[in-house]
Order: sequence, then C-alpha cells, then structure tokens
Amino acid sequence: MKPRMLPLLAGLCLSATSALAFPDRIGVYGMFERHSEANPGTFTILMNQGYVGLHADVGIQVNGGAWTTYDMPYTGLVEGNSKWQFTPAAAFPAGATVKYYFHGWDDWGGHIYDNNNSQDYSFSVPGGGGDGVSWATSAVIPANGPQGMDLAACNGTLYAVWAERAAYENPETVMFAQRGSGDTAWSTPVQLASVPGGMTYPLVTASARGVEVLFGSNTTTRLILRPAGSSVWNERASVASDGAAPMSRYGQLRADDTYTYVAYDNFIAPETSRVRFRRIHKEASAWEAERTVFDHSSYKATIYIKDFEVRGQKVVLTTFLQGWYGGYTTPYFHESADGGLNWSSRTHDGNPSQVDMDAAGHVFYVSLGVSPTSGNGIFFASKEVGSAWESWSLFWPGTGSIDALAKIDSGLVAVSTRNNLRYFEQSRDGGATWSAPAPVGGGADWIYKDVRDGKTVHLLAGETIDSGNVFKVISSGTAAATPVEWIGNTYHWPSGSDLDSADNLWINIESYPPGAASEAVVHYTVNGTDWLDQPMELAGQNGNNDWWHVNMGKFAGGTTVRYAVRIRDGQGTDHWDNNNTLDYRATIAGSVTVKPPAFWMLDPYRYDTAKFRANGVASREDNNSFGELQLDAGKSVVVVTRPVENGNGNLVQTGCSITGRLHYTTTPGNWSNSVTVTGIFHPAGLSNKPIFDYYTFDLGPFAAGTQVEFWLEAINAAGTTYAQNAGNDFDFTIARTAGDTDLDGLPDQWEMDAFGNLTSQSATNNPDLDGPTYFPIANLIEWALGLDPNVPNDSSGIKLLWSPAWPVPGAQMHLS
Repeated sequence: MKPRMLPLLAGLCLSATSALAFPDRIGVYGMFERHSEANPGTFTILMNQGYVGLHADVGIQVNGGAWTTYDMPYTGLVEGNSKWQFTPAAAFPAGATVKYYFHGWDDWGGHIYDNNNSQDYSFSVPGGGGDGVSWATSAVIPANGPQGMDLAACNGTLYAVWAERAAYENPETVMFAQRGSGDTAWSTPVQLASVPGGMTYPLVTASARGVEVLFGSNTTTRLILRPAGSSVWNERASVASDGAAPMSRYGQLRADDTYTYVAYDNFIAPETSRVRFRRIHKEASAWEAERTVFDHSSYKATIYIKDFEVRGQKVVLTTFLQGWYGGYTTPYFHESADGGLNWSSRTHDGNPSQVDMDAAGHVFYVSLGVSPTSGNGIFFASKEVGSAWESWSLFWPGTGSIDALAKIDSGLVAVSTRNNLRYFEQSRDGGATWSAPAPVGGGADWIYKDVRDGKTVHLLAGETIDSGNVFKVISSGTAAATPVEWIGNTYHWPSGSDLDSADNLWINIESYPPGAASEAVVHYTVNGTDWLDQPMELAGQNGNNDWWHVNMGKFAGGTTVRYAVRIRDGQGTDHWDNNNTLDYRATIAGSVTVKPPAFWMLDPYRYDTAKFRANGVASREDNNSFGELQLDAGKSVVVVTRPVENGNGNLVQTGCSITGRLHYTTTPGNWSNSVTVTGIFHPAGLSNKPIFDYYTFDLGPFAAGTQVEFWLEAINAAGTTYAQNAGNDFDFTIARTAGDTDLDGLPDQWEMDAFGNLTSQSATNNPDLDGPTYFPIANLIEWALGLDPNVPNDSSGIKLLWSPAWPVPGAQMHLS
C-alpha cells in the first residue's frame, strides 16, 4: 500500500550555510495542469518554495495494478514556486484507467502530499479493442492466369485491372472488371487493349471524374479514361516509354477531382532505379514534366513503389529496395510540399512501409524494422509534411509484415501479418496507443495493396493455388459496430450577451458510449434558408462521454446562427439533437460588449498571492507592498498579474478585447513624471479545469535603493476604462545591495541593516547573547526567523518554520 499523508513534524532545520522553509502548499494554479491529458502526457506539480534541498515524485497506478513511484525532475522557478515535471517513457495502454498522486519532501525530513484528499487523481486513456469493425471477403476476381493485379475504389464500387497472356508469342491483353456495393459477384471482364510483346503493367485509379487505367509497352505508355456515368473509354494521353518500359512498371496511380498522379521507377539496366513523379490536369491532354524523387544504384536490386498519397500540394510515398534474388529489403519515405516539384527522402532498417494522410495533409506512417526511438518491431510515426517526425510508438515488438494503414475520421486502422496470421489494430488518439490485435480473416498469402474508400478499407489479397495465382478483396465493415445510445449536453460558447462579433463561436456536444460515434456534424444556417454542414472534432472525454466540439469562427453583429447537431455511429445510424425540433440559436450581439476585468483585489480569490508577483515575489496582503526586491545589477523588474480569470474553462476576456496597462512612479505620491507600460497578454486557452489568462509588464531595471509605486488599469474593446481602486497602489524598493559578498553566510543587506557593516559579525556570532546556553540564538537563526540580532529574545518565542506554527502545550519539540 502506498503512503497517504504523513504528519508534519515540528522542527527547525538549519545548516551552517542555509536556512530554508519547507513548502506549505503543493498543487497547480493558472495555466498549469497536473496532467497534460495526452498519452502518456506530462505530470506537473508546484511547491511554494525554491528547489534547494527539495524533491518531488509522482505515484502512478494503471488499471488497478501496483503503484510505481517516479522521480520528478526540477524544471524551473515560476513566480517563486518550484516546478517539477515527469513524462513517462511509454504510452499507457488504450482504454486504461490511470490514477496518480504527488509527494514532496526535503533533505531535513519534511513531507507534503497532493492526492485529491486521499482519493487520488485519475484519467482514462482513449482507445479500445477491435470491436466495431468486421471483415468480409469478396468473390475471386475472374482473371485467367493474371500477370499482376491492381485495384481501385470509389463511392462503394471496386475496379480491378490485370494483364493476361496465353503464350509468350501472343499479345498481352489488358483486362478490366468491377463490382458494385450491392453486388455479390464481379462483372464479366472486358478487354481494354491488346499489346504485342507484353510489358503492359496496368494500373487503375478512380475518382469523382471516373475510372482511369495506365498501361503501356516498350515504346508507349497510355492513359485512358471512362468518365463517370459513361461506358465508353477515351484516350487521355500517350507518352514515350523511357528506359524500354512503361511508366506503370513498379508504379502506383492515384487521382483526385483535379489531377491524376503517377509515381514509378524509370529503371535503367543493369541496376539503376530512378524514382519519378508526374501528374496530368483533368483538362490537359499531356503529362506535366517528369520530376525526380531520387536515384539509386544497387547490385542486382530494384526500387518498387509501395504506397502513395496526395492531398493538395502535399505528396508522400513509400518505396522499397528489393534484391532480385530476395534476402533483403530497404524501406524509404519520400515527401513533397510543393506538388511534387521538390522532394526529400529518408530510410531506416526494416521492411516496406505504409502511409496515409488526413485531409489537412498530416502524415501517418507504419513500418516494420528498427525505429529511431522505439526499438525493433512494427512501429507507428506521424509528422507534418516538411517537418520533423512528431511521435514514434511501438505496437508490435516482433516480426511480420505491414499490409495496410488507413486514416478514417478521428481514428487509424493498421493491418499486419504475424506468424502467418493477419491482424488489425485501431487507434483513436493519433497513434499514441493501439487496441489489442483482432483477426482479419479471409486467408490469402499476400496483401498487394490497400485502398481506402470513405470509411472502408479494401485489401487486394493474393494466393497461389494449383491453377496459379488468384486474387480477391478483403473489405472492412461495420456490422459489429457499437451503436450510439445517447447524445446531449449541446451548447454553444460564448452564450447570451457575451457572444459578440469579436468572439469565435464554439459548439459542443457529448455522446455515449465512448468510441461509438464515428463522426459529428453541425448543421446550420444564418439566413433560415441555406443550410451548411461543419464537421466537429473529437476533443476528448468528459466523464464517461465522448466530447465533440468545433470552432465555427466569427459572425457579424446581429447574425443569428440556427443549428442542430448530427452524430453518426459505426453502424451508419444518424442521431440528431435539434432541441426538440426547435433547433438551437446563437445570436451575435450588435455591438461588442466586454465584462469589466477582475483585478486581483476584486476577484473572489484575492488572497491567493500567486495571482500577483514582482520578479516572483508575492505582495503582502495588508498593504500591497512587495518589500525590498533583491536584484542583480541591471536586472529588469517584471510584474505578472492576472486581471482576467478564465474560471471553469470559459474565457472571460480575450487578448483582442482587453488592454492592460501599468502606471508607475519612482517618486511615491508624486505622479507628475509617471511612466506607462502596456502589458503583454498570455491566453490560457480552453480547458475543463480552472485556468487563468495573465499579463506581464516589463518595467526595466532600476538603480539600487529606488522606490517604485504603481497601479493598474484595463481598457476593453468598447473603449471603457477600468482603474484600480484608489488607495490600493502597489510598491516595492530595490535593495541597496544583494548577495553575500563576504561569504560569511549572512545576506549583505541584512548585515548592513542590523550592524551597519559587513565585517563585525558572522553567522555563528550571538551579539545580543540570547537563547539558553545549550542553544544560543546565533545571527544565522536571527536572520532565518526574522528576529533582531541586537535585541535579546526568549527562546520560547521562536516561531517555527512550518506547521505547527507555535509549540503545542504538552507536546515534545526537537530543535536541530
């Protein structure tokens, strides 16, 4: 059992060179959170003392198992509080319940805990098992001795192309078949072309524009199109086959609503691979110029295109180097941020990799091999095109093959083969954690290609039987998906008169059970006639519910946004919240209205001195004075204040609506030469925990001995000024000296104030001869306890450094 709350023992802990008070507060405030809510996330705790002699650890329990304690490194001083943080080395399991507490202690025996009143803190990790996805296998594609096979899908229809050749001396024919979403069998194959000499390598792609097939010969590469809604194939473009082979050899073909793209190896004998990229506009009749991805020469080996994705100007592809006689492979990753004009490449030890991108162009990558951080096995990584890799996680520490990776809504699906069995895993937190492996089924020896069509993943599978190679398609389904049972808690923020044209309108909703909803959409209108859809994002979990939200942006004053929310579950069932058919309405105020700022002395937490500090020093509550600031020469004074409180996740003010100003004078009481400093706003963002916006005011350096008086004001977006109450000005004084230049263990300024010099006294002297003979109250103790070294003190009047603050009658007290 882990310890709970140890009693705070009365004691005085001093050494020859320091006297440090033990913290009496441990926790977080303002922008800080105990856990960052990511996986594994970062644990953070603050204690209201410096770090010297102080330590912290965090106890963590996963799914009711054993408690494990981890040291928390010191990471800096924040407004006089020491900050301690710890990030676990590995992510927590998907679906896990994590409990934690914090513990602080010092070198002299003091202990303090933050454990939610002995109930511990906790959070749940998103993710789950393979439930919700099932797999089905199509009938065998009706090919007769196919020479290779390619697959495409669009709007529920599958398209397959392949080459057939009865004998070596015969022409090679390009064949085509399709299967609709409601069909149980493939259509009768049709011949698209007959090519003497062979070497056609047909590829297929599909988009809203129609179906396209790329194939060729030793002399020519042809692209043909069957437009959507037509049964006629048209010639789109022809180009000479470079390197005595068509562009389709070793390649991949893709299309969107605007372009058709091809990535291929323009191989030159005997062993030089030239990976190239081209595209053709939907209105053009010729390919754009060939672009170089990279060149590679290797003994008896060839580069193959493994996977290929395009989102606007962002292009990524994976390739692999394969020895002609087997025995080794080398995977490569390539990316372009300018539509394929320029490319960068990387590699690692391992096997061919799979890649996908979301609509915004964020890259998701799965490979088998040795990752830079996660070790050997099947690993996941993600990144933005043109940026460094953001995360690496290992979800199978063993051998196998990577068959597919697909980004679907807010989740990821990865398919792999291990020990001759095929599995899939799902992730709902961007790849940080993965569900337990679940079987795919469908048999088959190999997966040649994965194709994503909406929410469905299709695997082109092949196997060898007595009559030769046969191909079929294994497709994901939602027959076993969990239904949504409840939706609600729909609201928008800001609300009421707080919503004006300077605000972004956020719409929120929750659904249950977690993981059941596959998408959420706001259906809205601003004129009562034209309705638009805005997809929502999964923001996390609120209790046992999934929480969805979307930033709708800003609207003009006087606009009424009428809206309802639709949530769809994995079974395809839609659930609506339309406020009992009345719809919800968010009306934008006709003019900008901003609440008055709550200065620290006005808000309900005004006795929390952490809300106002000068160079980390809190002001006194009785007179708003910061006292003397011990500063190095030339160091600026920075005042930090929170004129704005977010409360429970709701921004009261924003950076655009409040301007903070600090007015100060170096002649207290005389404001004729005052100086005004405009504050820098630091937004706290959004959270379901109490958080705070704040301002910083850099007043610059002051000469030693300078007295400074200041007050605050704020101006809202409407131009209204709010000033600090009269008579409540703040003040501080720059200490005349700082440090311990004579190295006697006593602060110079204290010696100057008490004795008028730095030479007559030391830390162990007792000039007023107070204290009992067995425990003299020396200068070091006088300084530590704030006593006067020139006035004798009765030892019973010593105030202890931490609780209990005074000796308890009848209790035993030890001084050391």
